[in-house]
Amino acid sequence: MPPRWITPLVLLLVVAWATGTRAEIAAPRGMVVLTITGKITHTNVGQAAEFDLAMLEAIGGQEATVTDFAETGPGRQRFTGVPMAKLLDKVGADGQTVTALALDAYERELSVEELTGSGAILAYKRNGAYLKLDGRDFGGRGPLWIIYPLDATPALRKLEDVEGRFVYQLIRLDVK
Repeated sequence: MPPRWITPLVLLLVVAWATGTRAEIAAPRGMVVLTITGKITHTNVGQAAEFDLAMLEAIGGQEATVTDFAETGPGRQRFTGVPMAKLLDKVGADGQTVTALALDAYERELSVEELTGSGAILAYKRNGAYLKLDGRDFGGRGPLWIIYPLDATPALRKLEDVEGRFVYQLIRLDVK
């Protein structure tokens, strides 16, 4: 028979492990720019994970460049944003697809494998300036924009309907 202190120790270790492996997402302090719902395990508001811009920037930025692409504008465009792989990991995404919803009600279903394997980012800056909601130019496609690194991976240009995958004015992701 084990000593009496073994059972409480094992219980303590299990609780420590369980709480230590659960990623906490703080509540947003600023204006919410992204809501993630669906098959996620880490939330901060009910069954959703809400993010303000500072929270997204804190996850870690990465750059992606796109040259001479109709959706992003002429010339070389440099985007800064959160790698989709890191973002989906942050919320504990456990699905095969993500439905991206834009402010203008545009919806696009994208595979998690494609988003994470392609190096796609959720951009919040274009050429060093934050994306805006207003404006008619390419800088007015904020607050967030799914960007694929076409310059780093030219094969991505051959994806079917590649233009439709660059979801701008993004406000919501639903993991399925």
